Amino acid sequence: MIEKVIKSVEAERKRREIKEGFCAYRKKHLRGVLCMHPYALPGVECSKAMCPIFNDVYATIRYDSDGELHLRVKTTRDDGKPIREERAKGSDITRELIDRAAEMLPEKLREEFLKKAKTLLPELF
Repeated sequence: MIEKVIKSVEAERKRREIKEGFCAYRKKHLRGVLCMHPYALPGVECSKAMCPIFNDVYATIRYDSDGELHLRVKTTRDDGKPIREERAKGSDITRELIDRAAEMLPEKLREEFLKKAKTLLPELF
């Protein structure tokens, strides 16, 4: 019973954060309002469909602070805690990993993820 209440409170908090426009990761930029969350696709505007906090499954490909390309895939339980996080780095990133990550994503997010992957790794496509 308590788990159900916690789940509904957490879902309401997420919904309110997106609806009311407050998010600690939302930053204004010359190109619009961008999400700076570590799992957010770089350069994609902050929206409910693209939010790594709001979505249960998320994948991103980006350069990290070490200057190397990283592929991250995150899936969560209903309570929002990660159940699986996969990481691939540099030359370990293959077309198979990218396709497997894209299969899990919702349609709109999949399109943006593949577009970003093609931009960052043209040799794989």
